[in-house]
Amino acid sequence: MANNRRRRKLSRKGKIKVAIFCLKVFIPIIILCFLVKGCVSLISKNDKVTIAASFKNVTDKVKESDEYVKATTKPTEEEMKKYIKENKDLYPSEIRTYYKDYPEALEFVYNYPEKKDEKPSIDLSEEYKEGEVPLLLQWDERWGYQQYGEGMICITGCGPTCMSMVYIGLTGDITKDPLVMSEFAEEKGYYAEGTGTIWAFMSEGATELGIQAEELMLDESAVKDELEKGHPVILSMSGDAFSVSGQYIVLTGVENDQFKVHDPYSRENSEKLWSWKDFGEQIGNLWVYSVQE
Repeated sequence: MANNRRRRKLSRKGKIKVAIFCLKVFIPIIILCFLVKGCVSLISKNDKVTIAASFKNVTDKVKESDEYVKATTKPTEEEMKKYIKENKDLYPSEIRTYYKDYPEALEFVYNYPEKKDEKPSIDLSEEYKEGEVPLLLQWDERWGYQQYGEGMICITGCGPTCMSMVYIGLTGDITKDPLVMSEFAEEKGYYAEGTGTIWAFMSEGATELGIQAEELMLDESAVKDELEKGHPVILSMSGDAFSVSGQYIVLTGVENDQFKVHDPYSRENSEKLWSWKDFGEQIGNLWVYSVQE
C-alpha cells in the first residue's frame, strides 16, 4: 500500500512538471504569435495607406497632364485650332491649313499626329444600306491620312472616293473602300502628277472594276432620267462650287426637282439639295453607272 501511494505521488509530480514545462514553452510562443500578427497587421495597414496615397498622387499628376486631357476630353474648336497653331512642326503644311478650306475636317486635322500611322480595319457595313449610295468622305480617319499620288487621300482622293461610293451602292461590295480604290487607281495608272485622278478612271477604270460606265451628255433632263432609274452619276467639277479646286462629286437622286449630292469633301453639302443652276458651267464631264448585264 505504501509503495502504491509513493508511485501515485511521483506520477502527480511528473504531470505537474510536464504541465509547467508546457506552460513555459508554449505561452511565450503564443504571445510571440500575437505580437507578430499585430505587427504584420499594422505594417499592412500602413503600406495600404502609403500605396493608396502614392497611387492618388500619380493619378492626379497624370490627370493634370496635357496628354491625359487630350485623350479623355474632346477639345473645343478654338482649342483644336490653338493646338495646331502652336504645334506646327507636327503637321505637314498641306494638312495644317486643310481645315481652313474645309472646316468640317478640323478634328481630322487635329488628330493627324496621333493617328497618321494607324492602319485601322475598315468596315463599311454601317454606312451601306441596300439600294442606296453611301456617303463616304475623303477625310475619314480610316483612310484620309494615307498616300495617294502626290498627297494624302484627304487632299487628292476625291475620284477614288466617288468611285467607291458608286461601286458599293451598285454592287453592295463594301470591301472597295476609298483606300482600296485609291490603290487600284494608282496601280493602274489612273493618277497623273499635277492633275490628279484622270477621266479615264471614271470610264475605263469602272469597266475594269466590273460596272458599266457611260459618258452622259450635259443635259439636265437626261441626268434626271438616269437618276430616276437608280443609276448614280459622277460629275467632274471645275471652279469652286464644291472645293477650292476642281473635284468629283456624285449625284445620287432627285427630290423636289432638285439633285441629291454626295460631296466627298463635305457632309454639310451632302445634306442639301442642289439645282442644275448651282452646278452652272462648272461641269467638265459626267458619267452614268449601272451594273453590267
